[in-house]
Amino acid sequence: MRVWTLLLLSLVCGCGGVDPGTNPDPIDLTVNVTMAGKPANDLKFNFQPTGPGALPAVVDVVNGKVQAKVNPGMYTYYITAGKSPAIFNAVPKAYHEGSLDRQIEVKPGETLEVKLD
Repeated sequence: MRVWTLLLLSLVCGCGGVDPGTNPDPIDLTVNVTMAGKPANDLKFNFQPTGPGALPAVVDVVNGKVQAKVNPGMYTYYITAGKSPAIFNAVPKAYHEGSLDRQIEVKPGETLEVKLD
């Protein structure tokens, strides 16, 4: 009987998961990405959430730009390889993983500038 009571309570109360209705709708975002003063290309820009509402995303860097639909919120970011390992190897190692010292806020109507130097 005790097991059934616990099971019933867990069904009524839920499992404590995230309510999918709490995330804001994605917005259009542009990020200008440069490396050594030139537009970066053939890389992957990774958005790693650091705050509520943000969801992870991975987007191509093409001709110095990231064009994406991303949920508003706070993110750190890091770079991974595109098709060319040589281009990725030129990216400073500090950008190969996210860092709480390097955060961006995604909000409507902004173009972000990221320098991989």
